[in-house]
Amino acid sequence: MSIRNIFQHILLSLGPCLIGSALGGLTSYMLASWVKGWGSLENKNVSRLILFPWRTLILILLVIVFSPIFVIWIGLGNSTSFLMTTSFIFLLSLPMATSIFLNKWSSLSTTTHMISSIRTLATSSIVIAIWVSIYSGGGGLGSLMLKHMQLLEFNLWLSNWLVVVVITLVVDILLGILQLSSLETSKN
Repeated sequence: MSIRNIFQHILLSLGPCLIGSALGGLTSYMLASWVKGWGSLENKNVSRLILFPWRTLILILLVIVFSPIFVIWIGLGNSTSFLMTTSFIFLLSLPMATSIFLNKWSSLSTTTHMISSIRTLATSSIVIAIWVSIYSGGGGLGSLMLKHMQLLEFNLWLSNWLVVVVITLVVDILLGILQLSSLETSKN
């Protein structure tokens, strides 16, 4: 291990952190402002936005970020690493910053926040299990996706990815209905 490797690692981690966080924060502020323009979360039409499966969208985009797509498009090297890390931080910062802005403008009950957290953890665990299986040699869809990537069977990789999308979407929407129900209960 050399000083060059350490310096390179710092640049490849903190550079993307600054850029991804800044882009995510700006995008989140614009998104939260757009939602705020519709009215407060106490408004029934606005509160239905809770059902939007943004968690699924972000998590599925994260699967793409960690797939070989960037390597295929750009090649191996620091630029690919930088872009993948920046994309990851950007996608991770979106829900965090949007939530901060929306909570500042309209407070939700503790129950609604708890269900939101459970919803995030449940959808995340579906996607994280893919990576854990790939790196640990575990089973599930992750091991199949790794096998299909190794054999360059991208159509089969995509079919497994779509199954993950559907499972994540169903869990996200079901818990979203529970979250919306808790929001409407707390308003009464």
